[in-house]
Amino acid sequence: MVTINVNWLALFLIVAVYLAFASGKTPAWIKRHIYRRRERRAVLMMAALLIPYVLVTLPSWQIDLGVFARGLLAMAAYIFIPGALAIYRSRAKTPSPKPLDLADVLIILIVWLPLEFDWLPRADVILRPDLFVPIPLLTGAVLLLLIFFVFRPLPTIGYTFSFTGRDIEFALKAFALYAVIAVPVGLLIGFLRWNPPARMVPEELVLRFVGIFLLVGLPEELLFRGVIQNLVEKRNPRERNAALVIASIIFGAAHLNNPPAPNYLYMLMATGAGVAYGWVWARTRKVTAAALTHTLIDWVWALLLGG
Repeated sequence: MVTINVNWLALFLIVAVYLAFASGKTPAWIKRHIYRRRERRAVLMMAALLIPYVLVTLPSWQIDLGVFARGLLAMAAYIFIPGALAIYRSRAKTPSPKPLDLADVLIILIVWLPLEFDWLPRADVILRPDLFVPIPLLTGAVLLLLIFFVFRPLPTIGYTFSFTGRDIEFALKAFALYAVIAVPVGLLIGFLRWNPPARMVPEELVLRFVGIFLLVGLPEELLFRGVIQNLVEKRNPRERNAALVIASIIFGAAHLNNPPAPNYLYMLMATGAGVAYGWVWARTRKVTAAALTHTLIDWVWALLLGG
């Protein structure tokens, strides 16, 4: 008899959906065969996003039903409120809403801030004592994809793993240019410190790179470049450079709450990194290319520079 580990099942379900959206066929199929602009089906899709969380936290039901219920209610509100806003916005006809209207801003804030400030209940899949995957974070990433691919479609996010040589070239150029500037500055102001590990295990290096890409680089690039920079651009199509700067400053400000808060040095370094990521997205129109640069920078920082 085969025993299914519900934690692994939860992780598989959320990661499978997360990665499936990278194929343009997935959101197109959802819109054509499931959603069809019908609110009842949208409610069912949003409810389905609760399944991984419920699977991971179900053991707490018997320990403390109140805690389980409050956590489930918080996750439901986190999913349904921005989802309902996106559906409401997509139905608006007169006047036709402009990009980055109040509904868009509220959707972004409601999806982003609970993750940024750890307001959501904890629900982690522990792979080993020093490695865990936060289910609410992945739920937020999938919610963002569901909203901006299905409920309120936003073109040119560029969520695809189909890289060209040009995409890789821009990603590596941005990494190199940022490193040339940021490493000396970071060492000078004391934000960075040279601290390589005593030994490097190839398997650990690869695992860390993949983890940073899936749990940090890609979710953040979906939000800050794929949605925020994208919407600012669409609001003012002639001001692409301004959109890059605005998204980079917002990205930098998102790091102020890192200890010791307010962390202005972190904001400075992150704003510069945001310019690099935004430049890659603007050149390639792929958040995955920007996420590659993001991952390389965070990976080297964590590995060699005391991150």
